[in-house]
Amino acid sequence: MEAEEFGPRRFRPRVEKFITEYLKDLNGTQAAIRAGYSTKSARYQASKLLRNVAVSQAIRLRFDIELKANHASIRRIVRELSLIAFCDPGQMLDEDGRLRPLSEISPELRHGILGLTVTESRSGNDDKNVRVVQRVRFDKLTALNLLVRHYGMLTDRLARVSRNWDDWF
Repeated sequence: MEAEEFGPRRFRPRVEKFITEYLKDLNGTQAAIRAGYSTKSARYQASKLLRNVAVSQAIRLRFDIELKANHASIRRIVRELSLIAFCDPGQMLDEDGRLRPLSEISPELRHGILGLTVTESRSGNDDKNVRVVQRVRFDKLTALNLLVRHYGMLTDRLARVSRNWDDWF
């Protein structure tokens, strides 16, 4: 009988630690070092472990469990990145070029906001606190970069196929 019939496979403690550490940053060499392998052999050990079918399956299974626990999926992550990458900050402004109240900005556009700088001050006449958004930050370039990497665009392989950008458009 195969081990999988009795439930998840158990690994040696150092291999278990490698799997856990690998899922933190997907860096095999660093995961091997954190798992207790020597710095000299860490790259080799990581490569060997990642080629092991049982270890790869355990990593994939734990990764999927982590995604589900965080209500995440590749589709949802790509959608969020797309909302950030392709948001139009101009839609946040009114006809006079002033920032619209957040309640008037669509949820899709708000996904593109990396951060807001808000100041609070007292209104002169009625001593009410007034909040003013001074700056809105976006991180479109990072989102575009992640999308390009996800879809495998602009890799060396594609660059060899065509160095002429006009061929792409």
